[in-house]
Amino acid sequence: MNIKAFFEKNKLIKSIALIIAIFMWLNAMLSRDVQIEKTADIILRNIPDSLVITSMNQLETEIILEGKSMEFILMKLFRKKVIVEINLNDFNIEPNENLIINIDNSMIKIPLSDEDINILRIKEKAIILSMDSLRTKDVPVVPVLENNPANGYARSGEIIYKPEKVKITGGKSLIEKIFHIESSSIDLENATKNFSEKALIKHNYQFITVEPKVINVTIPVDKLMKRRFDSVPVELLNVPSKYSISPDSMYLAVEIEGPEAIVKNLFAGELAPLIDVSNIKKKGIYKYPMNLGYKNIKVLSVIPDTLEIIAE
Repeated sequence: MNIKAFFEKNKLIKSIALIIAIFMWLNAMLSRDVQIEKTADIILRNIPDSLVITSMNQLETEIILEGKSMEFILMKLFRKKVIVEINLNDFNIEPNENLIINIDNSMIKIPLSDEDINILRIKEKAIILSMDSLRTKDVPVVPVLENNPANGYARSGEIIYKPEKVKITGGKSLIEKIFHIESSSIDLENATKNFSEKALIKHNYQFITVEPKVINVTIPVDKLMKRRFDSVPVELLNVPSKYSISPDSMYLAVEIEGPEAIVKNLFAGELAPLIDVSNIKKKGIYKYPMNLGYKNIKVLSVIPDTLEIIAE
């Protein structure tokens, strides 16, 4: 018999037979028993109003289930999850004491149809949790910066951020250990002007909540400027009265670099170093290195770099 003719003859009947065969195969596949591992979230119900969780050894557990393949397909299709539901009304809770709860089958809630699904094994049955009295307090925020502005630019002032404090809520034993909280990293790379950004509050405290979760940050950025001062006066502190100090007046030549808005308005007297000479106990020559430092300003050179004082 011609093969082509065989397939062209009785096409309708053959198509129906193929559909029936596929349906029977699918029915056999979907009706078979299978074992599957599911991750179940652990849900705590009826937490007392005056208490909050401070530690918990696991927030989920793995459960081995057995049932019809169709049940698990539907579960995935409708995005239904297996959960472990624990009613804390059934347990005696003491603040700051470990409570051990062993998961049993009655706590496992299987969505859609749980009659045809068997629980074979719970991998981690023991839940160890601790609770403490509820506390709230305000703590300062510390903005975290990374990288520097573009070449030729620098930060020109204090970081401005609002709010400066956030409210944290959690167990007393956790709250008492927190004195500040950091923001997410704020990247200044290539900044050439005042920089504004919203930054998230970042923390690794699992059972602490923070409000608000976002702060507004503004960082002044300005073009760098170099400037030289040829007559920066030196001021001496704690000069011993029984000695004559020379020279009577001393000046430095100082070259600096910093944000234009700051540097261009500086006077030489604002750069005057304060030198403590209380170590002069006898006549002689004393030398003091001129290690100058100013906020937001870089010292490029100081002449002379060492100050020589004669006590007579």
